[in-house]
Amino acid sequence: PVRTSTEGKFRFTNMLPGEYYMAALTDFEPNDYYNPAFLEQVAAGAMKVSLSEGEQRVQDLKVAGGGLHN
Repeated sequence: PVRTSTEGKFRFTNMLPGEYYMAALTDFEPNDYYNPAFLEQVAAGAMKVSLSEGEQRVQDLKVAGGGLHN
């Protein structure tokens, strides 16, 4: 998990090549990250992102209803 900055931006570093799910969450408990049912529910609505070896990328994430753009 990563929190956005005051400008609504976020940064991940040292990511291994692979496929990831990106989702914006506003209401959850810290232990939810270890709950498979919670993670399946989040993944169903998440954006899938793939990274190759050495790749750097910028990814916009738009949250419906909130008007937040990252």
